[in-house]
Amino acid sequence: LFYIQINNFKIQYPFLKGIVLLSFVAIICLVIGSNNVFVNGLNNLNTQIIFDLRLPRIVLSISIGASLAFCGAVFQALLRNPLAEPYILGISNGCSIGAMIGLYLGLNTPFVWLFSFLTGGLVIILVLKIANKQKASNKNESLLIAGVMISALSAGIIFLLLHILAVSYTHLTLPTSDLV
Repeated sequence: LFYIQINNFKIQYPFLKGIVLLSFVAIICLVIGSNNVFVNGLNNLNTQIIFDLRLPRIVLSISIGASLAFCGAVFQALLRNPLAEPYILGISNGCSIGAMIGLYLGLNTPFVWLFSFLTGGLVIILVLKIANKQKASNKNESLLIAGVMISALSAGIIFLLLHILAVSYTHLTLPTSDLV
């Protein structure tokens, strides 16, 4: 269905298959929902729902999915490992530490995201500095080892912060003695 044949050679287009499938799903998501456009017809309310609510969400979902796929491909190409992910280098745990500290400080949601992003960047810099100090023949191995080390350290810090936060908020969850 999606191929070109030149001199007995078939050239397939899996990317084209993905685009067609994504377009089909996007169109279905655009017209089917709690307010079905097929049943109610295209009136002013349905036009507003489609162009103000559904279309921006679909475009945003597609762009976020594409950016996550691109970042995953960059990780895999950088580390030359098809199983590479942000957890291996400790980036996800570093971002979690930043989010937990931001929540503990009582910051608003955009500032928690910013704090999380900044601590993730600091973790990347720390992993790269540790990996560059090693005199390894293969830089990918030293990068992976430094990432796993920082990931384990970050996981320990996360558990410590969870314990501190749980202790500081226990008075909110325990029942009072005057109810007995």
